Amino acid sequence: MAGDLATMAQPVLGVAITMDRYYYLGAALLAVVVVFAILKARSVYEEIHEDIEPEHPQEILRTLEDAHHQGELDAEEFARVKSMLEGSARPPAGAEKDGDRG
Repeated sequence: MAGDLATMAQPVLGVAITMDRYYYLGAALLAVVVVFAILKARSVYEEIHEDIEPEHPQEILRTLEDAHHQGELDAEEFARVKSMLEGSARPPAGAEKDGDRG
C-alpha cells in the first residue's frame, strides 16, 4: 500500500495495466464511440434531407384514377384534382399566344 494508485499495476488477462492506461483506454473507447455516433448522425441527416424528385403530373393522375376506381375518391374530387394537374402540365397562357403570332 505504499504506492500511488496511478503506478499500481493490476493484472488483467495476464497483462499488468496501470490506472493511467485504464484512463487512456477509456478515453480512446469514448473517442471511437463519438466518431461512430457523428458518422451515423450525418448519415441519418442526409437520408432525411435527401432530394426526392416530384412525380410527373401524369403519374399522379394515374394514381388518382386508381383511387377513384377503387372508390377512395369521389367523382367531384377527382375532377377537381384532375383539372388542377392538367392546368399545371400545360404551358403558361402567354407562351401559347407568343407562339401563334410568329
